[in-house]
Amino acid sequence: MYDSRIKSNIAKFYLTALFASMQFSTPIAILFMQDIGLSLTQIMLLVH
Repeated sequence: MYDSRIKSNIAKFYLTALFASMQFSTPIAILFMQDIGLSLTQIMLLVH
């Protein structure tokens, strides 16, 4: 009974870690920075 719950929780943990590592907001932030007048070079210098 507990073994299946543990396996389910491990799978959920890996899915959560996968989605947490994806950066969905980065493209939107880059477009915003370009809109206010920054070049891609300037954006990359700010990001890194």
